[in-house]
Amino acid sequence: MLSAADTKRGLRLGFYDGMCSVVMGTLTSGVFLTGFALALGATELQIGILAALPPFANLAQLLAAYLLERSGRRKWLCVGGAALSRGLWLLTVALPFAVIGPGKPVWVLSAIIGGSSVFFAMSSTAWQSWMRDLVPGSMRGRYFARRTQLQAAVGIAASLAAGWFIDYWKAEYPRNLTMGFALLFTVGVLFGLLGLLPLGLTPEPPAHLSARQPFWRLLSLPFRDRNFRRLMAYAMAWAFSTALASTFFIVYMLNDIRLDYAQVVIFSFFDQGMNLLSLGLWGRLTDRYGNKPVILFGGLLASTTAFCWIFAAPGHYAIIPIIYLINGFAFAGIGLASGNILLKVSPNEHNAVYISVYSVLVGFAGALAPILGGYLAQSFEGRELWISFSYSDYGRLSVLPVLKLRHFHFLFLLSSLCRFLSNSLLVAVREEGEAPVHELVRASLRTLGTVASARNLVTRLVRKPQRHREALPEQTPKE
Repeated sequence: MLSAADTKRGLRLGFYDGMCSVVMGTLTSGVFLTGFALALGATELQIGILAALPPFANLAQLLAAYLLERSGRRKWLCVGGAALSRGLWLLTVALPFAVIGPGKPVWVLSAIIGGSSVFFAMSSTAWQSWMRDLVPGSMRGRYFARRTQLQAAVGIAASLAAGWFIDYWKAEYPRNLTMGFALLFTVGVLFGLLGLLPLGLTPEPPAHLSARQPFWRLLSLPFRDRNFRRLMAYAMAWAFSTALASTFFIVYMLNDIRLDYAQVVIFSFFDQGMNLLSLGLWGRLTDRYGNKPVILFGGLLASTTAFCWIFAAPGHYAIIPIIYLINGFAFAGIGLASGNILLKVSPNEHNAVYISVYSVLVGFAGALAPILGGYLAQSFEGRELWISFSYSDYGRLSVLPVLKLRHFHFLFLLSSLCRFLSNSLLVAVREEGEAPVHELVRASLRTLGTVASARNLVTRLVRKPQRHREALPEQTPKE
């Protein structure tokens, strides 16, 4: 057992590593990775394959679980895997200078991302098992909410600076856009490597080692646990539903709506800003009402936003910041509660095996989705569906157009439907201490002060003065 002082020091160091790693994650993923791939000439199917590689790499978590069961050296595997994962990204700097055939740089980029993702997956398994024992269960929701808040704040600053830099580079050096992305990735990797220092200094509690068993028998344990099996089924369905379209929202904004990189980053600021503002609320709600109701409530909101992308069009994209605001609020709760419920439902013994099997299956579902999404996006190109009302008055036909679906719209609609359906699978999962969803909704509305305070949250985001401010109700559980 660690002393109280060592635990407190470890929790503090976790903040520093989280902030460094999120800078790297911000600069080497999302709109910037998609933009780099498009600049290299990637097709929609290749974009989908790039998005599928990290989830597919979760298969490496089985190897990580095997190593952890045999040695229990979580810190060694976590830090070593993170160093290799982050260092491999330096190879992307050479891509703008590589003399290879057309189309091949995208496949080289895929190989780099694939290799990096394998080491990240192994590191992630060790980190989750490590943090499960380091962070006390009574404060897990609030701690990870605070950590994610700090990451969101740093991520906002990094994304705004990077978006401005790429637009500047594109204006000054339009023929060398890939070099601008390579410089951006270099800065990101340096921050990632810097984060290894606090990670390496974080103390490690003793691992829960048990009598050795055949590894195949250990892998069967999560499937014999009925409740954990239900959680995996939900998580796989949700991962597939979200990954089906999430990568192509950025492609849609860049190619179809024709927004600048800075505009895309500014819109994503609404997502990150709302994420930052709402995490404290979600942390208190998960500790008080449980994780399952938070996931269900956030899932309903996130299912709606996927459909709303259909109404964004060139010259008419005022709905995008609204989508991002709702998404930021919803996914802040989903992300926080999903991680918590995984740690809560998995047992103390063999928890690394439970976590790795969960991650592999969820990753597999999340990997298939963007590949299928890329294929469907190419198939839907050039196709349109008009939904309208028709009225005939003595032979005179009047048509009122209601909705026009084209290209990516079909993908967004399919993702929305799948998200709604996947939420039903979570209902069967049992969580100790969970409260009914309607109690959580009432508490959320009380905290937000219904529509008026929700409007105040938006004004806080743009830093305008408020006339009224309602105090948050005391919802922190007694320890």
